Formats: sequence, structure tokens, C-alpha cells
Amino acid sequence: MKRLFIYLILLFPCLVHSQKIDELTETEKIYGLSKIWSEVKANYVNFETLPFNWDELYLEYLDKIQETANIYEYYKVLQKFCAKLNDGHSLVTFPEHIRQLYDRSFPLRTELIEDRVIITEVYNDSLKNIGLKIGDEIIEIDGVNIHEYAEKNIKPYISASTEHNLKFRTYTYKLLKGHKDSTVKLTIKNQKNKVWTSNLSRSLERNLFKRKPNLDFRVTDDNIGVLTLNSFGYSDFYEKFDSIYPILKKTKGLVIDNRTNGGGSSAQGYHIISHLTDKPFYGTFWVSRQDIPKINASSSSIGTNYFFQQRKMYNPSKKEKYKNPVVLLISNATFSAAEDFTVIFKNLALGKIIGQPTGGSSGQLIIFSLPGEGKIKICTERNSFPDGTEFVGIGVQPDVFIKKDVIGFRANRDVTMLKALEVLFDK
Repeated sequence: MKRLFIYLILLFPCLVHSQKIDELTETEKIYGLSKIWSEVKANYVNFETLPFNWDELYLEYLDKIQETANIYEYYKVLQKFCAKLNDGHSLVTFPEHIRQLYDRSFPLRTELIEDRVIITEVYNDSLKNIGLKIGDEIIEIDGVNIHEYAEKNIKPYISASTEHNLKFRTYTYKLLKGHKDSTVKLTIKNQKNKVWTSNLSRSLERNLFKRKPNLDFRVTDDNIGVLTLNSFGYSDFYEKFDSIYPILKKTKGLVIDNRTNGGGSSAQGYHIISHLTDKPFYGTFWVSRQDIPKINASSSSIGTNYFFQQRKMYNPSKKEKYKNPVVLLISNATFSAAEDFTVIFKNLALGKIIGQPTGGSSGQLIIFSLPGEGKIKICTERNSFPDGTEFVGIGVQPDVFIKKDVIGFRANRDVTMLKALEVLFDK
């Protein structure tokens, strides 16, 4: 059977270029699942350590995909299949037309705080007009307890490397998404413990949404610099950082806020590091698979991995080093290249790290097209501290752990930032 589906992969490469359609043939469905199965087997960096048999899982999902009624259901099954890898960088993405139709973002942002789902942003004025407020709690979705709803409808389809990042993605990124023409019934408990229910349309736009800058810098009245890094994924990063550095280096202390940084280019983070040290430093140590067929041929286990390994040395900036105390803030949303930055910051002991463990997933993707114009992204690289200490699947741990609380959030008290300002000058 394995040979049959490998044959399908070779025979039907043109399938990935099919037009946007709402239905797939049985052959296309098999091809798409087979593509994921074979490319994961060939490229996924942690394949040899999977705690289950990938081939058996593939055979199990052959039946599941053939039972799907449309392309949306098909891609949901593929997402569930890929989520079994438990890797935040290995995932199936919807075709764009399916994403826009079925995966509509709702103009609320929520977060799991003390095991309660709290509204942290309201992005539509009509939602505010009906009484939804930041700090309110959602206790049910469509008449179902919110945690039961999340366990059944959201979690199984999310790729994540750690349980804490899985919770974050479930309750913040994905919880309220759905078909653009559908309604969602939310049961709300407000801050006076009054419970009420409202049916809300997912067609609502984000008319109050303002995109955060990728890099932001401000100086407090006490001459403390606050450098907020929301992304390492943009082209003018170096220009922006270099333009604010003359002001930054005059501050008496620096707080780097890396809590909402989802990653991008690790080199951008290392560029900041180069201004905080006067010595050459290593980036993260990484490994990738390097299979050698000739060696496999003489091995008792076909598919044995031989790893290519590397760690790159970076030079300090030629500009004057920042010499004053630095504190770094992290959270469960700190991810990918932002974790690489956190790793090297911690490895060089540049200052205290405050917050919650990072997402625990970093690596380089390889991307393949699937029938219907979706994608499979596979992690080809495993990163660690320069000495080989693992953080993928664990998260980089803070020096000072901060537990978020609902009372503090509702009082608009940023306990992580307050702690940073408190310990900034501690010896």
C-alpha cells in the first residue's frame, strides 16, 4: 500500500496547481495526505523521536479523509493529522479562499488567565455598544462550557510544541474563529458577576483595530528605555533600530519587551544582542537531518538519521556597547526567532528575564503545496542553546516567573512590567 501512494505522489504533481474548488476527488484527497506523510518522513527534524508509528497513523487517516464531505472538512482532518507531531512549526494551512470563508477572525481578543477566558481587547464599536468590555469573562460558546468547547472544537487541530503554547493558541488565536456568515452565541459574565447571552455575527469587521508597530521605543520620565519587539519579520528593522540606538544608549536602564513577538528572522534579534555585549557570541546551536542512502543501505534500520550541525559566531557591534542594566520580558506567546533572541540573551547573562516560559518552538520551515492550494509546513531544524541545552518542547524559562491574575488585569496593572522596573537595578 505504501508503494501505491508513493506512486500517486509521483504521478500527480500537477494536482497541487488545481483551480480553487470546493470539492476534491478521492485521488486528490489521497495525494494530499500522502504528500504530508512522505514529506514529514523525509524532512521533519524530529521524525526519529516520534512516540508513535507514523505509517500506522497515515493508514488510519486514509479512511478519515475519504469520509470528508468538502474541502474544508478535508483540511480540518489534515490539520488534525499534522497536529499529532506536537510541533509548533509543522502545520497545515487552509487554502486562502477557504480561510477567508471558514476561518474568519472575530473582533475580540481573549486570553486564558487563571483558567478563565477573559476579554483583553474589543475591536468593534458595536460590540462595545451592547456592553462587551475588556475584563469581562466568556463562560460558554454556543451553550457549551467554554473549556469543553475548546477541547472538542479547537485544540485537536492546533500544532504546538508545548502545552502552555497550545493553550495560548487555543484561547487567544483560534477560539472564536468560524464561518464568516455564521453567528456565535457567547455567554458572558461581566465584572459585576451578571451573566448574559448574546448572538453575534462573525461578519463583524475590526473597525477599532490598530496594528502594533513591529518595533516601538519610548523613554519613561525616569529615563528608562522600553524597547517593545512585536516582530522580527520585517525588512526595515535594522534601519529602525539603528535610528533609535543613539537615544537608547543614553538611558540609565533598558526593558526589552519580547512578550508578543512571534518571530521572523533570528539575525534581527542577534543585531540587538550585538549592541549589548563587546565580545563575539554564538547564536543558537542547530541540527538538521542529513540522510545518506548508501549508509542507510547497510543499516539495519532504513531511514537512520545523520545530523548536520552548526552554530554561527556573531561579532559585537562596532558602535558603543549599551552599558547599563537590561531586563527582558517574555511570555507563552514569545515564539520562534524571538525565542532564539531570548536564548542568547540568557546564555550571555545580559540581565534578568521576567514573565512566563516561551512557546518552546523554533526552526526553519520547508513548505509544500497541497491539492486545493493549501500548504504543509514542516520544521527542518532543531535549535538549542549554544551548548546543546534543549528548549524546544520546553520553552525558555524566566528568572522571575509572573503569574497573571484577573484582578490585576482588570485594574490595568501590568505586573510583569512593574516587576521589571523593580528588579532592573538589583545586583
